[in-house]
Amino acid sequence: MPELNNLPCCGPTETAQLKELPHAFGYDFDLHQCLGCGRTFIYVWSNAGAAGAWEWVPESTAQAMIDAEGEDLLSLLRDWAKEL
Repeated sequence: MPELNNLPCCGPTETAQLKELPHAFGYDFDLHQCLGCGRTFIYVWSNAGAAGAWEWVPESTAQAMIDAEGEDLLSLLRDWAKEL
């Protein structure tokens, strides 16, 4: 079900959550797609922080995360998060 979010690409627009990703480095990660332009983003947040952040993720990386499970997914996420 689409939800309204304020994305860097299109501002306030609807998104579709593609996948709930595993926790890593004390953060929660959720993979979303902008329904305005189709770009993929990971929403990064922590219970310790006041607000989350939208981080763009290339389509190929997003697809790899959608396809991966378990330790493979966690490894992909950790590698991606090191760039933050």
